[in-house]
Amino acid sequence: MLQAILNELKGKRILLLGFGREGRSTWRLLREALPDLPLAVADRNSVELPRPDDRTAIHSGPDYLGHLADYDCLIKSPGITLLGVDLPAGMTVTCQTDLFLRHATCLTIGITGTKGKSTTTSLIHHILETAGRHALLMGNIGVPVLDRVREVRPDSVAVVELSSHQLEYTHASPDIAVLTNLYPEHLDHYASYDHYVSAKMNILRHQRADGLCVYNADHAELRGQVEKWAPGRRLPVSLAGADAAGLSDLASRNPRLAGRHNLCDALLAAAVCREVGASEQAIREGLDTYAGMPHRMEPVGTYRSIRFVDNAIATVPIATLLAIEALGRVDTLVVGGMDRGLDLLPFADAIAQSEVRTVICMPDTGAAVRDRLRTVAAPQRVLWADDMETAVALCFEYTPAGGVCLLSPTASSYNRYKSFEEKGDAFQRLVRIRGERGTV
Repeated sequence: MLQAILNELKGKRILLLGFGREGRSTWRLLREALPDLPLAVADRNSVELPRPDDRTAIHSGPDYLGHLADYDCLIKSPGITLLGVDLPAGMTVTCQTDLFLRHATCLTIGITGTKGKSTTTSLIHHILETAGRHALLMGNIGVPVLDRVREVRPDSVAVVELSSHQLEYTHASPDIAVLTNLYPEHLDHYASYDHYVSAKMNILRHQRADGLCVYNADHAELRGQVEKWAPGRRLPVSLAGADAAGLSDLASRNPRLAGRHNLCDALLAAAVCREVGASEQAIREGLDTYAGMPHRMEPVGTYRSIRFVDNAIATVPIATLLAIEALGRVDTLVVGGMDRGLDLLPFADAIAQSEVRTVICMPDTGAAVRDRLRTVAAPQRVLWADDMETAVALCFEYTPAGGVCLLSPTASSYNRYKSFEEKGDAFQRLVRIRGERGTV
């Protein structure tokens, strides 16, 4: 498999666009396997190679895209948009996901959707490992696919989380495609919501006739997209099937999978693992022992009789609303992050009708939520915090003893943080400091 990827790239003038996690991963692989291959890296930010290398050209700064005509193969990192960029005629645009899926020599399971990707992906991986399969977890979940290419065996199962960014320039689809849902997101990266959905559908667009699509049939728009694009067998999954699947009591068996959204993810994961031969015993054991993922309704702890929950992964309104529903009680909600053009007025109206008593709003999108709640004379106490330190202080001040405080931004974190993980880590750290020491 690796040799097939290298053979495709030999002799090409390659530009690595973006030098974050995936860009560095691609550079390391190509430098180790093809040390004499001329490479170039383009990134708006300054670029520091892992080690000195005089065969790698660097293009950085405002004009980082100014040398595209010098190359015939662009290996794009997922975080960089080509919206409005004129590519040279004949240039090939690919990415790690594309290279991996086109040359895979094992069973591939790809998971996408606006929300629930990581939970569904990690659940599938955990269940398959519980069943004794050689399962490889990779992709958008934090492990670049080319970092694991040398581990692939004929009996492996590659479990790959796929973001819309990774799928946008991918010209192959996994053997089994799993779709969780579709909601507006990343509208700063795409020309329109339809453009975003089209990128997602690459998980199906190139699938073979013997492929399988497992999807959330409760999502009407997703059903329509599957009917349009899935060329192979379709396996719908619905919450109505929880009893038949033996999962109606899942939340009591594993609190980390509480809520309708987590139950849907579990049903999807169970259906996929059943299709690839996992026993019902392994599926049940895997679901019961699943430890959850960081920053997804993650318990932070109870401090001064207040229970704190980190749901920093919530970058769209529906994710926050589902978290509130799953917890049952939320006294204080912390929202706000980078403005990517989502309409937050319906979200604010839903919060105004909820049992949430205090809403702490942070830059940038928190301003729209704050203003809407005040306009509709919502019963909530609405507070403003310029930073996380202030937000956490307000959480302790206004959340009653025995109450629940939830961080669920309803927006991405890139206005202040490198990732939602960094934002969640900051929340947890400040909660623990103030809770344990009485001050920040």
